[in-house]
Amino acid sequence: MKIYIVPVVFLLLAGCSDSGQQSAEAPAAEAQPMAVASTPLTYPEALASLDGASGDTVKVNRFTSLLSQLDETFVEDEKQISDMTVRGQELLKEKGVSESLLNIMEGMNQIFPAKVENQKYAEYIAAYLTMRNKGMSH
Repeated sequence: MKIYIVPVVFLLLAGCSDSGQQSAEAPAAEAQPMAVASTPLTYPEALASLDGASGDTVKVNRFTSLLSQLDETFVEDEKQISDMTVRGQELLKEKGVSESLLNIMEGMNQIFPAKVENQKYAEYIAAYLTMRNKGMSH
């Protein structure tokens, strides 16, 4: 599965009124957005990139393996697991806790020694975040 990271910068619409009508002072060319090429990335590639390991084949492969294992363990899919992990890391950073995405996912992958049906990644990542925010270590 591929995701697309598309950074698009929109120019301010100078001279527009609240109704969206362009005033005579602003030329029409200013209202055009800048086009930026998209770069397709897989979830493991995107996670590695966010973790500061863009292009690191070993880390991309580890993220690939972890996502596959977590997808089998929890009811959420790879996209949901990726999104929740990234958001969890952001929440930890807001509290002054620094942890890599890889370490978070490695820890989440070690919760169950065997497959347990119908487990929700969202519940376990929430518990992990709560414990980390209370000062517990990884």
